[in-house]
Amino acid sequence: MSVDDNLIKYFTKHPKELYKINPRTFEELVASLLKDMGYDVELTSRGPDGGVDILATQKTGIGELLLLVDCKRYNPEKNIGVGMVRSLYGIGQQRRASMSMLVTTSFFTKPARQFQERVRYQLSLRDYNDLIIWLQNYYRNKKNSIV
Repeated sequence: MSVDDNLIKYFTKHPKELYKINPRTFEELVASLLKDMGYDVELTSRGPDGGVDILATQKTGIGELLLLVDCKRYNPEKNIGVGMVRSLYGIGQQRRASMSMLVTTSFFTKPARQFQERVRYQLSLRDYNDLIIWLQNYYRNKKNSIV
């Protein structure tokens, strides 16, 4: 991955710059943040990815969990609609994932949020505001681990 601590620190201080990075770098950034949260991550190959950019697994006391992640580096005006959310949900069901998650630099429409609420244990939506929190937590965790 080409994303390192310095790049994450930069985006923590300048979150609007997320809109300028290429989509693959955004996928790598999300993968790094998930890794920091305790997931083992694997980026899918470039090109057609079947709607999934990251496979994230985590071993817990009850078994291994699989999280399918689709990343959309969009401008803030381009909200993600219910069609894309339903599609990811369907992919997660087809692949028997524990959960699917759509992460974006944009936001979700009201119908997309309403659909997600009905399947909240199988589908997670994370927008620009969530990314800001993830970046801050990552940086905070790194500072605390140095102490």
